Amino acid sequence: MEETHDAKRLLSNSGLRSTKARIQILEYLIAHPPHPNVEELKQALNQSGDSIPTATLYQSLEKLTAANLLLKFPGTDGQLRYDANLKYHHHLICTYCNKVVDVHLRIPLSKLAVTEENGSEAMEGWELRNERIELKGICPECRAQQQNRKSEGYMG
Repeated sequence: MEETHDAKRLLSNSGLRSTKARIQILEYLIAHPPHPNVEELKQALNQSGDSIPTATLYQSLEKLTAANLLLKFPGTDGQLRYDANLKYHHHLICTYCNKVVDVHLRIPLSKLAVTEENGSEAMEGWELRNERIELKGICPECRAQQQNRKSEGYMG
């Protein structure tokens, strides 16, 4: 399986031991990019027959994140989500179902005009350390559900 080879190579290159749990986590996240939280990841691994104790899962995720093999970010639900896509990208997050999609902006960030909140002055002198943008909205599936509820007279 190519993912196993990739996971072992990534772990080796990072200086981390290739434990069974770390390999299973990396393999899953490489093959399934929906940005799960810990509970979703645990359920998915259990369903695939790769049961990992909760403490081991948390410890492994922390080690993988510290080794820069995973990105960790808070979702709209407040729970930490994990991403194995280390290529430069941004996230589009559904505020209803918490679905996260990797996206790329067609405009370089250097072209964005960033001003103070009142819009009067450009933000100068800042050294950006994190150039990732989280865009939030409603995914097509949730929009369709909302439209169906409205057409059925549900006002909730």
